[in-house]
Amino acid sequence: MAGLIFMPKRIIVFIDGSNFYHSLKLSFKRTNLDLSNFINFLVKDDNLISIKYYSAMVD
Repeated sequence: MAGLIFMPKRIIVFIDGSNFYHSLKLSFKRTNLDLSNFINFLVKDDNLISIKYYSAMVD
């Protein structure tokens, strides 16, 4: 198919902070993670538009 142009995907990453933290703790017995390296691993060569990290407020 000559003439086709393939553009990289545009990616927005949403992270639920509380679930992410507890999943790391339960699954890997650790909570320290280089989030930037992890997201770059997931996104690879695609176009990272934004990272949205959210967490609920504690009462």
